[in-house]
Amino acid sequence: MTTPTAAQQKKEQEKQALYVELQKFCQSQDDTRAIKVASKILHLFPNDEVAFKTKIVCHVNRGMFAEALSLINDTSKLSGSVQYEKAYCLYRLQRMEEAKSVLDSWQSNSFKKVELMYQIHYRLDNFESAYDSLSDLLKTSDDEMDDERRTNLSAIAASLKLAGSSRRVKDIQGDSYEMLYNHAVGLIGEGKIVEAEKLLQQAENLAKETLQEEGASEEDMVDELALIECQHAYCIQVLGRVKEALGMYSKILKDKPSDIGLTAVISNNILCGNKDCSIFDSKKRLRVMTMDEVLLKMNNMQRRDMLLNECLFDLHIHHAAETERLCALVETRYPELAEDVLMIRCCLKTWTENIIVARKEFIAKQVKGSDSWLKISLGLIQIALENDYTEPAINFMKELGDHYYRPGIVSAIVTLYHHRGKFDKAGQVLKEALDFHRKSGANNVNLKLIWRHSASFMMAQGDHEGAARSLEELRKTTNDSDPLVLAQLIVAYSQINVEKAKSLSKLLPPIATSNVDGQVLESPNWLAHVKMFRKGLKPDSAPTPAKYLSTDGKDKPKKSKSKKKKAKIPANFDPDRQPDPERWLSKYERSGYRPKKTRKGRVDVGKGTQGADSTASAIYDMTSKVGAKGQTTADDSPASSSSAWKKDQSKKKKRKK
Repeated sequence: MTTPTAAQQKKEQEKQALYVELQKFCQSQDDTRAIKVASKILHLFPNDEVAFKTKIVCHVNRGMFAEALSLINDTSKLSGSVQYEKAYCLYRLQRMEEAKSVLDSWQSNSFKKVELMYQIHYRLDNFESAYDSLSDLLKTSDDEMDDERRTNLSAIAASLKLAGSSRRVKDIQGDSYEMLYNHAVGLIGEGKIVEAEKLLQQAENLAKETLQEEGASEEDMVDELALIECQHAYCIQVLGRVKEALGMYSKILKDKPSDIGLTAVISNNILCGNKDCSIFDSKKRLRVMTMDEVLLKMNNMQRRDMLLNECLFDLHIHHAAETERLCALVETRYPELAEDVLMIRCCLKTWTENIIVARKEFIAKQVKGSDSWLKISLGLIQIALENDYTEPAINFMKELGDHYYRPGIVSAIVTLYHHRGKFDKAGQVLKEALDFHRKSGANNVNLKLIWRHSASFMMAQGDHEGAARSLEELRKTTNDSDPLVLAQLIVAYSQINVEKAKSLSKLLPPIATSNVDGQVLESPNWLAHVKMFRKGLKPDSAPTPAKYLSTDGKDKPKKSKSKKKKAKIPANFDPDRQPDPERWLSKYERSGYRPKKTRKGRVDVGKGTQGADSTASAIYDMTSKVGAKGQTTADDSPASSSSAWKKDQSKKKKRKK
């Protein structure tokens, strides 16, 4: 056994002193100084794992994830002890796949590995894996973080519903505003928008109370409430109250929430609300949505929807080249949106060329008879009708095969022919649809609908005999249980066979008259009774009261009570003072009236060269006059001007009298 040298002993003593200093800085959470001390230890002892791990943790605490990751990669000998820290740095740098592979290669079953793994699964939109990992963790954990884990589990369950997963998960019960919010998001995923709106209102009120009790700052309250208010506004927008939702979005943005991801989501929703209006505002929202730091905050589903909305916006404002570029981008990144991209391209072709070209491109890329083929075909028909391509729209409907005889398609074609005055073709379409459904016999409901509408159409065109035949067929299928069909049949037979109509009218159900008061109906004041009944009066109070009846039992007119109104008195009214006798005269007719002094008839002297006429200035130039006459003395000028002034004053005094 070799004894340490004096140099080695000194080095060890220095190391112990540095560790004491490092511990002191770590306890006081002074990460900057702790990093410096750890660097000194690593300079003396390059393979010291404790100092290296402490340095990495201090970098993570300061948010220096890129620097920490660079240190780990540069020190491969010691990187095995900081696998969790490496995965966490990759997670915070939004490099989820790399973080997952690091955790998969790390041979450990610790809580922190499972906890980080379910968060990575959530960021990768693997909601089912995230739900399973967190559920297993909650079964074995028992610490102060369990409440937060349950909240996260409810958030994952809500995301599963939003993503349209078929997996059924249990609702996580809780009374916090976070749990209420997550439950409301799950209801949105299930399509229960009205219930979700009510629950979000409760969550918002509870959040305000909770944050005020905890003494949260105003900035923290804004950030917490902004998320709930944004989801509430989304529910209102989905329910059709777009203006109200846009107002709520603007209010949230005025409060300036710190979460740029939330700002991007709000900008996306405003873009959808604006559509092709407020183009400049929408372009400003697009700039916010497409920032790189924003896209890193979004999950895959949000980035997909934002890119598709950007493509639709360019389509609405007729930016053909940009729309085509974004269509190619969407098709490459998200193949599941191929149908939406094809629909956008068909719309673009309709506007840039015509509907026939768009239809040809669509037929070349779709398999006839598939669900997507029918969906896009109906979309093309709608585009054709919106652009007044009526004839091509009818031709497209005829090419739908068996779908052509669906009640909705038949109704659309009949309506189009009716508006164009082609009643024979409309009737022919109805007959073809009836024959098709009679032969197939697959859907009795569709047959009933077409019988009913064909009967109404025939009666409107005066074909009462054909209407009667359709109604008789319809009556057989309903087993005489529909009084409306019987009533229509009576109306049809009344035009062609009155005896048949009379015999059928005996089959009509009796009119219920048990709650009808004849006295009220015969009363001349029946309208007043109707109004009283609408206000909530009971039916037995409807008859005319006895005090309104005369001796012979007839209604007597009600005496109107004249109400005396109080006279309006001025605010400064004094009853002891005699009112002005001239108060009804016009102002200029009163004895105390004095007209305003006007400057009418006076000649203004020109002042300076500010736009003055040279001829006017020459009139008032006295030096030229003196030189011309040569007789006026210095004493004459003031006298003449003085007398003129006195003459004017006398005129003024006379007017005052």
